[in-house]
Amino acid sequence: MANSVLFSSLLFHTLMMYIDAVELLITEMIEICTDERMQVAQLIPVYAVLTTFLHCTIGEEVGGLFLEQLARQWTEVCASMKSQAARNLTEFMSHLYSLKLIPAQIIFSATD
Repeated sequence: MANSVLFSSLLFHTLMMYIDAVELLITEMIEICTDERMQVAQLIPVYAVLTTFLHCTIGEEVGGLFLEQLARQWTEVCASMKSQAARNLTEFMSHLYSLKLIPAQIIFSATD
């Protein structure tokens, strides 16, 4: 009984460390993509592949968390009329669609 409680506690703390690390990574990737510089365009496909890899290895909650933050940031950027940042985030979403991480319905609902 004590071993199962210890194992459960270790598993919980390990998962919380992964979730914190993934949230930090997602936040940084989105902040970099909303930067107004042109050099970011070369990193977007790499970030899309990294996000897909994390989604496949760690779990679906990574992709869901990322899509939630990406959609929130995309609506903020489009409302503030930052053209380069909106272009970068739209390109990011198109790469995620190409990698089959998000379905077309999500993209259509985000653009409405």
